[in-house]
Amino acid sequence: MKGEKEIKWFNALKPNELWKIDFKIVDVDGVGYYLLLITYDHSRFILYAKLHEEVTSDIVISALNECFEIYGKPEKILTDKELNSSLQEEESRNSKSF
Repeated sequence: MKGEKEIKWFNALKPNELWKIDFKIVDVDGVGYYLLLITYDHSRFILYAKLHEEVTSDIVISALNECFEIYGKPEKILTDKELNSSLQEEESRNSKSF
């Protein structure tokens, strides 16, 4: 239909072509945590799944490095807009003006 935005799906066609990173908010006994998921797109295998109290670039980088050591590096990594926005906000808070 006219005016509707087409959804673009990403699907890896070969091994280690694409990983996906996503944070999901999870309630554990009334406390909100962020579940960091890194998945291997080709097989949908979960490479990393861990609860965190906050979203930071250090957490994401550490998780990726852990996965790189075990599984090697993918050709591409896909993140969602929410994760990118959260990390940009953190970078803005941590940057110093001179």
